[in-house]
Amino acid sequence: TLGQAAKELVVSGVTTFEEIRAFVAYENMRSGPRQKTETPAIKPRDGGIAKPHILLIEDDRDVLDMLSAILRKEMFDVTEAVNGADGLEKLYQNPPDIVLCDLMMPKMDGKEFLRRIKASKETKDIPVVILTAADTADNEIALFDIGAKDFISKTTDPAVMLSRIRRIIAEQG
Repeated sequence: TLGQAAKELVVSGVTTFEEIRAFVAYENMRSGPRQKTETPAIKPRDGGIAKPHILLIEDDRDVLDMLSAILRKEMFDVTEAVNGADGLEKLYQNPPDIVLCDLMMPKMDGKEFLRRIKASKETKDIPVVILTAADTADNEIALFDIGAKDFISKTTDPAVMLSRIRRIIAEQG
């Protein structure tokens, strides 16, 4: 379908989600009911290698699907959450190496999510990257002041986003 072709172009880095959004209806971005594609957690055993674990928090299902597909293609273990409250619950169930979190969401937005995990000694060291379409200087400064590790516009090329995520994970190493 047109939606599947567009998704493949975004995942392969040929275009961005923002560029295809105007041409492809949200309903066409998925082919039928969503299938569970989450990679099982891989635990290192005596020198084994584990996939970096990302908690992806995004309320727009199409953006969530697109980002999840991009991250999984790059061999990340991805846990999905649909808002900050859902993200907090999943963070405590299976702590990630990094969180990629949308700024504007219902129930609990990215700022409140960030405040809560930075206020807890158990979670304060988990790096959080805020992802948003509202990429203003004021938002960026406010989020860095709260403790965000990075701030990425939703219009950023996927290769740039992946590079920033890899850099942050390497710094944690």
